[in-house]
Amino acid sequence: MIFLQGVTVSFGAKKVLDNLTLELAEPGVFLILGANGAGKTVLLDVIGGRRRPNAGKVLLGSVPVYGLFGPDLPRIEYLRRETSAEGVGTLWNLFAHQIKQGTGRANPHEMLQRFHLPWSEEDMRRLRLDTLPQSQVLEFELLCALAAEPDYLLVDDYLSRFSFATCERVARNLHVWHKAGAGTAILTSARFFGHMDVFTGVYHLAGGQLVELTRQSGEDSARHREPDATGEGLPQSREVLVICGEYFYRHSRAQDENEHLAVKAVLENALLIEVRTTLDSALAHLRSLGIDIVAVVLEPHTEGYEYCHQRFF
Repeated sequence: MIFLQGVTVSFGAKKVLDNLTLELAEPGVFLILGANGAGKTVLLDVIGGRRRPNAGKVLLGSVPVYGLFGPDLPRIEYLRRETSAEGVGTLWNLFAHQIKQGTGRANPHEMLQRFHLPWSEEDMRRLRLDTLPQSQVLEFELLCALAAEPDYLLVDDYLSRFSFATCERVARNLHVWHKAGAGTAILTSARFFGHMDVFTGVYHLAGGQLVELTRQSGEDSARHREPDATGEGLPQSREVLVICGEYFYRHSRAQDENEHLAVKAVLENALLIEVRTTLDSALAHLRSLGIDIVAVVLEPHTEGYEYCHQRFF
């Protein structure tokens, strides 16, 4: 379990995290969305033991993070985009070294068969990291981190650098890693171009607080159901996370008063909306504004965590 209680981080008079409380079951893969400057990096620093909060409690398992030392310290892999390693050697050598530095339970050949890759083994034995475009460097670093099987994987702002196809491939690799029960991953991003159903939970960070957008568990997944195009069969009062394939500049138009929807939150390429009429009419209204809808996560207001998921292309 990752547990934060009453966590506050301030820079002068500004509270980046404001009495924040969060409880994540393990293992799992969690996504935290938020605009640039919302405090996503600060939150990962707090969870990873890099920044002691001004107030509050942080636990990994049942042990306080800021009381950990020596053998009590779990293996934490922390990836940050601005500190991306240049690396020396071929992709294969770097990949094998990272596995050895981790648990060492598998060899590179087994890992390559397990994960989805944009390179063949022959490519990896030939290519060097410094010859790859930046997005592939980040994808390779994330792949190495997964292959090392850390207890905790913290990834800051990698996903926003990926195309839709890369996001889908990375999401499949995260799913493979999660199913193996290797550990718990928390990824932050201003946007995500893939589909949300790979994540155990999705949160939105704004104003120093986290709001849970979706949550999925084995018990809940058995109750998933697909609505029809109008959303018939779902409670009329519901929130919908619309993942868009573009940036802010058109989204402000969606916030104008209209009969179809109300915008509750605006992310860098996603809208959290409340449907006022039907889902079909709300999506038609967004499309009429020129907003490219990539995916939709339906979030009915229920006592549990049941949710539905649709894809749009």
